[in-house]
Amino acid sequence: MSNETKNHIPAFSCVGHSEEFGGVYQEGMSLRDYFAGQALVGLLSGPYRDNGTSVPIEVAQECYLFADELISERKQKTGAM
Repeated sequence: MSNETKNHIPAFSCVGHSEEFGGVYQEGMSLRDYFAGQALVGLLSGPYRDNGTSVPIEVAQECYLFADELISERKQKTGAM
């Protein structure tokens, strides 16, 4: 599954059309972004990389690797995107 496809799976989808926000339809955060954010919280909350040498871009890339693997496993086990 391409990252483009993964980026369009909504985590918190909003159904309908809202005039309150100028009629802009917002699907919500992508599932990939949600999983990456959860990975980030987990990685930074423990002793992982506590030596001060972590580089933010490397941590971010690793979080998205975890997210991509979660989505891949989810698709394999459930057939859901």
